[in-house]
Amino acid sequence: MDLLRTQLIKLILLFSVSFLLNACTEDKILIREYGSLSGTVIDSFDDQPLANVEINTNPSSSVVFSDSLGRFSINEIVVGEYAFNAQLIGYARAFVNASIARQVSTEVTIRMDRTTAVPEAAYNPVPATGANQQPRNLSLTWNTTPLLNDSLIYDLHIYESNVDTAVFSLVDSPDTVAEVLGLRYETTYFWQVTTRSLSGGEAKSSLWNFTVLDFPDNRFVFTSNIDGNYQVHSSNDSSTQKIQITRTPYNSLSPMFSTDRKEIAYSANQDLDYHVFIMDYRGQNPKKVTSVPIAGFHSDGSEFCWWPDNGGFIYSHYNQLYSIDRHGANLKTIANAPSDMNFGNSDYSQTTDKIVVQTVGVSKSAGELYLMNADGTDVEQILDDLPGIVENPTFSIDGRQVMYTRDVSGFESEEGRQLDADIFLLNIRTGVSTNVSNNKPSGTNDLKPRFSPFGSEIIFTNVLNDGSGSPTIMVMGVDGRDRRILFENADMPNWK
Repeated sequence: MDLLRTQLIKLILLFSVSFLLNACTEDKILIREYGSLSGTVIDSFDDQPLANVEINTNPSSSVVFSDSLGRFSINEIVVGEYAFNAQLIGYARAFVNASIARQVSTEVTIRMDRTTAVPEAAYNPVPATGANQQPRNLSLTWNTTPLLNDSLIYDLHIYESNVDTAVFSLVDSPDTVAEVLGLRYETTYFWQVTTRSLSGGEAKSSLWNFTVLDFPDNRFVFTSNIDGNYQVHSSNDSSTQKIQITRTPYNSLSPMFSTDRKEIAYSANQDLDYHVFIMDYRGQNPKKVTSVPIAGFHSDGSEFCWWPDNGGFIYSHYNQLYSIDRHGANLKTIANAPSDMNFGNSDYSQTTDKIVVQTVGVSKSAGELYLMNADGTDVEQILDDLPGIVENPTFSIDGRQVMYTRDVSGFESEEGRQLDADIFLLNIRTGVSTNVSNNKPSGTNDLKPRFSPFGSEIIFTNVLNDGSGSPTIMVMGVDGRDRRILFENADMPNWK
């Protein structure tokens, strides 16, 4: 009985102690500490701010979006280590690690890389591929499909038919239009547009093509100084339509139409010396004719002329007058110049089958004119050595007159300057010369005359006698009246 009483007392005491201990225990309170974060999201390519970027944290807390300046902020973040993740369409996901400290505002910058966006190829070309009779000055346009969150730029390359290198290129253009000027007549062009996204993707269009309208039936050819070299041009009776038909790093001089205007002969110093060349009326398919060069005292490469049937040429080589066919064969001497003289300019009359040729001495002012048969026989001097320079003989259409120029001032200098060169018409039968430059402006020279194809007008070059300014091509009647300007910055005219 005593043992039972004892155990009961122990249980009561143990319960009492446990109750008292539990009654004295207080609940624990969890205290959290916070900091804040602010930051900027930028494009890693150009450091431009990015708007509407979604920012979230790991471990997860808040989700915010960047503003128009790329800025964002999270005001209350539990202290700790976080990864701040950024995502935006068109960009790869980016993150930055940061430690959030108690009552501290942490600043971060998130740089995002653009994903490579591959654009669609350009389409709807204008002019449409295969288009014909297009103008020489042309606007090329095309369409594209824009990309979301990326920009497009364009590279344009234009090729001439049978030419591997581009004749026109436009790189990094933001526009879908390009102005192309001075295209060649009767030429097919191929063009292609490469569309590129700023993130690096690109797509090439199809290879499109168009053909420029037919070459006009121009009646005039002449030379103009282009960047230090003389180049051949073609035109009608309008100075606004000068078409450059040679593009070479050397001089191309004295262009002359064939009688049918299908070809143009000219001289060029491609190999340092001047040689005769032939090209078609568009300036294409040039072909060298001579192997022995044009040469002589004071030669400027203009001392040649067509045969009347277009089958070959007469040209001067020092004291020899040569004949050669259009293929560069059958070179032969048809005349030798008088002692101490060289041959100069010549012309070949279709009507009379005669050749008129100038001779030049060591002094440029020493010059005479001779008439001979096409084979070099029956040589006749038709103009004596007169004071002043005599040059540029050419036949009238009927072959009865020879036109030439002479410096009527009689001035003679070693460098060959002329003070008052006039145009004369020489009646071959009577030997009488008539000055037709009476209306010429003072202080100028009239040079390089040619008859019009109908014989009633003369085309020629007028230039200041001090060598300043640029030459001007003019036209006047055979009586010297009605002088008018045809082309500025132009020389060595031919009219067919």
